[in-house]
Amino acid sequence: MPEGKFFLLVSKLSGHALGPEGGTDAPGARLVTVPRNDNDDRQAWFSDAVTGTLRNKNSGLCINVEADGNATLQRYEAGRPSQQFLLDGNLVKNRADSRVLDIVGSNPGVGAAICVWQMHGGPNQQFDPAFQKPKYFVLKGEKSGKAIDIEGCSKAAGAKICIYDINKGDNQLWYEDRLGLIRSKLNDFVFDSSGSEITMQPYAPNNAHRAWVLAGSAVAQLSNPTKVLDVCKESNENGARICAYDNRGAPHQKFAALYV
Repeated sequence: MPEGKFFLLVSKLSGHALGPEGGTDAPGARLVTVPRNDNDDRQAWFSDAVTGTLRNKNSGLCINVEADGNATLQRYEAGRPSQQFLLDGNLVKNRADSRVLDIVGSNPGVGAAICVWQMHGGPNQQFDPAFQKPKYFVLKGEKSGKAIDIEGCSKAAGAKICIYDINKGDNQLWYEDRLGLIRSKLNDFVFDSSGSEITMQPYAPNNAHRAWVLAGSAVAQLSNPTKVLDVCKESNENGARICAYDNRGAPHQKFAALYV
C-alpha cells in the first residue's frame, strides 16, 4: 500500500502526537503533545511543497515559530522564514536556520509545550512521521464534467491521458503521495509534461516535468505553478487530450478532487 499525503508526528520521547493545544483551529494556537489519535484530523499534517510549509490537515494553518521560540499555528504568509519547515527523517526542521521542533524540558507528559531549538538529536526532538493510507479521488473538469482518465486503462509508460465520462475505474483514480505529488492508483505513475501532450511515466526525483500537484482548482507543475493541466482545444468530448498551458483561470483548466 503506498503512503498518502497526510501524517501524524509521533514523539519518540513519549509516544504522544503533535497537535494544537485544546484542539483549536484558531490562528495562534500553541503546539503541544496530545494523546495519539490516528482518526483526529487536528493531529494530521502535510507538506505543502508549493509554499515550503508544514500544514495542519484540519485547519490548513502552518507550523510557525513565534519571536519567543514557541511553536504555534498561523495563517500562511509568503516569504515568512518562521513558517518554512520540512521533514528531515524524524526531525521537523526550519529551512532558514536549521533549528528543529523540540519538547520543552524533555517533558514526557500530555500537554508538553513545543518550541524550536538547536538540533542535538535527542528523543525530545524526534517525531516519527506516521503516514496515513492514501485517499483516492477523481479529477473532475469544471467545464466538461468529465474525469481525467488514462486512455485505454494502459499501465505502460507513455500512456496518454484524456477526459472521459466518470466511472471511478482505477485509471480515473488518483492520490497525493507523501510529497504531495499526484499519482495514479493504476500503477503509481505520475503526469509527465515533456511532450506536447501529457503522458504517464514513473516518478523521477530530478525531472521537473514529472511533479504535479493540486493547487486550488488547478493541477499545477510544482516547479512552475503558473503551468497547469489544460484540456486541448477546450473540448468537452470523450477522449479529448490533456496538455500543459499557462494558467488563465479558464474553466477547462479547473479540476475538482472528488474523493471516493
